[in-house]
Amino acid sequence: MNISILFNWPPGQNSASVSFSGLTVDDIKHEFRVGIIRKNEEDKIYWLKPGWVDAENMHEIKFDMQIGEKVVVEKKKKGSKEVLTRNIWDIEEKWPSSAVGSSSTVIPWTFH
Repeated sequence: MNISILFNWPPGQNSASVSFSGLTVDDIKHEFRVGIIRKNEEDKIYWLKPGWVDAENMHEIKFDMQIGEKVVVEKKKKGSKEVLTRNIWDIEEKWPSSAVGSSSTVIPWTFH
C-alpha cells in the first residue's frame, strides 16, 4: 500500500493533502487505521475513522494536514487485535524543498 502526500496543497497554505493507493495482494489480508498527531499534542492520536478499515476501502481516506502534524498508519491482520506495524510521517520533516510558493510536490511512500 502507498501513502501519497501532496506537499504545499493548496499552494502557500503550509498544508499537505494525503491519500492512499497501490493495493497489494498482501494488503487484502490486513486492516488499517489512520490518524493524525497534531502539533504540540505528541501524546494523542486523532483517528480519522472509528475502528479499522479494510485495505479495499483505504482509497476512500483523503484528508489535509498542516505543517507540524504527523500521519500515523497502523496495520493488523484481519480478525486479530495485535498491531503489526505503525508508520509515522512527519509532514514538516518530510517537506521537500521543491514544494514552495506556487509549486506543489507529490511524494509516495510504500509502507508495510
